[in-house]
Amino acid sequence: MQSGFKISKNEQAWVTIQDQAYTRTILHAFGDDDKKNILMILASSPKTINDVLTKCNIPKTSGYRKINSLIDGGLIVSNGVGLSEDNKRITTYVSIFSDLKIDFIKNKVTVKIRPNRT
Repeated sequence: MQSGFKISKNEQAWVTIQDQAYTRTILHAFGDDDKKNILMILASSPKTINDVLTKCNIPKTSGYRKINSLIDGGLIVSNGVGLSEDNKRITTYVSIFSDLKIDFIKNKVTVKIRPNRT
């Protein structure tokens, strides 16, 4: 997905998404309330899938499906693997962006993101 990014030097770390398919992926994700909530929770700090589903109050079956869709779409990524209290391996995830701007200018949709530094 990196090829869809264009860094504009005069906009302080905002990245314009050039790839229209990726723009559609972002817009579709924000059109789904559960996916939007997942992205918003993961924008601030890495969390496990169970933590996200609990905070968003989403059932596990549909929640895993939505999270996998966001992973497949490149909107959330693994942030590493750790150990739980009972020594099981757990993966944390984070959104690829911390802020998002959607502009509508003369029939054109522009999406800009501020990449997540986590």
